[in-house]
Formats: sequence, structure tokens, C-alpha cells
Amino acid sequence: AQVISKTDRLLILCNRICSKVTQKHPRVIFGMLAYVDYTKPPLRENVHPKLIPQIAPITYNRAHPMTTENHPNGFTVRDLVKGWGKITPGGFSAYWYTYNLAEVSAPNPFITKYSTDLPILFDNNCQFWQPETMANFETVMPALVLGMRLSWDKRLKPSDVIEDLMTKFYGSAAGEMTAYWNHIDRSWIDTREFSGCGFGYLCIFTPEVLKKARQLMNEAL
Repeated sequence: AQVISKTDRLLILCNRICSKVTQKHPRVIFGMLAYVDYTKPPLRENVHPKLIPQIAPITYNRAHPMTTENHPNGFTVRDLVKGWGKITPGGFSAYWYTYNLAEVSAPNPFITKYSTDLPILFDNNCQFWQPETMANFETVMPALVLGMRLSWDKRLKPSDVIEDLMTKFYGSAAGEMTAYWNHIDRSWIDTREFSGCGFGYLCIFTPEVLKKARQLMNEAL
């Protein structure tokens, strides 16, 4: 947000509350939203053992994974995930957005993003997967399933989860629908468009992309 991070200031308050309350209620666990001006890890303050920061990367790109090369944000999300993971005794929570906040109607399966981001989260001390979702099963179904399955068992391979979903959900059209979803996913990933708003759809969903999507959907039907 082009301002100084306020994480240390917020932690002063949260740590004081945690220290005071746990004297009487030692089993209580607290949450703290790591959001906008205070998304980045602290530089000075420690994190109380009973405090769980919840990373909500609303000011960062939504469609591309945190390892994307030549990204305007660089590897900021990856670095802040690793940063929080190193300093949180009780782990942290991930509040990823399982839809495109800037424009919600277009299909956006997050196959590449969640197949990449979720293993990185769970390898860096993420103990709570609490994504924000909407009634958008028809546009973001692969991401919703990946999130639930991998947070339940991080040993699963994302590709196996997707294959299982496509096979059981689409039956005889599994091959065609797998091709459709992968085509839509690659349209997001391969386009250097990072704002996510509806204007960006002119770059992502070109006539060629839409023609191919229609062809794949007709084959599935």
C-alpha cells in the first residue's frame, strides 16, 4: 500500500492482550489479522506463543502463484509466508481468496496457483487454512476442492486431487473437462495481467482463448 508496515505496532497491543489473558486462561488461542498495512512479518517484536497471525494477502496478485517469475510484486508473498512461518510458535493461518475479488463472474480455477501455493504454505508452518469463499462453485470448483483436500492431508499430490475430482465429477466427460479447466487456468497464468479487474479480461480472454474454450466445452457436452 506504499506505506510503512504497522505490524510491530499491532503486535505490541496483541502481545499485551495475550500475556494478560493467558495468565488466567492459559489454553486460550488468539487470532490476529495480518492485513494490508500489517501483512508483512515484524522487524522488532516477537509473536506471543498463543497468537496466530492470519495472513490475508488482499493487496497482492490473486491469480498467479507466489513463485511467478517477472511479477510486479516479485516474490513478496512467498517471502512474507516464510517470514511469518519462522517466527510464529503456534503457526499461522492462511486467508487466501478463493475467487477473484475484482471481478467474480469469469471462471478462475486456480489450479496452478493452489497446486503451488498450498504446499509452500504447509511447509512453512501454516496450521490453519481459512480461505474466503463465495457461492461460486461453478467458477472456482477446482480451487475449492484443492483447498479442502490439501489442508486435510498435505501429503496428497495436487495433480492427483484434480484427476480424482475430474473423474468422479464429470464421468465420461472427464478428459474434455480437464482440458477445458486447464485451458482456462493457463489463460490466467500465461497472461501478464495482474490487476484482476474486468478490464484485464480483454487481455486474458482473447477471441482465440474463448473460441478454444467453446470448442472444449462442446466436446464435453
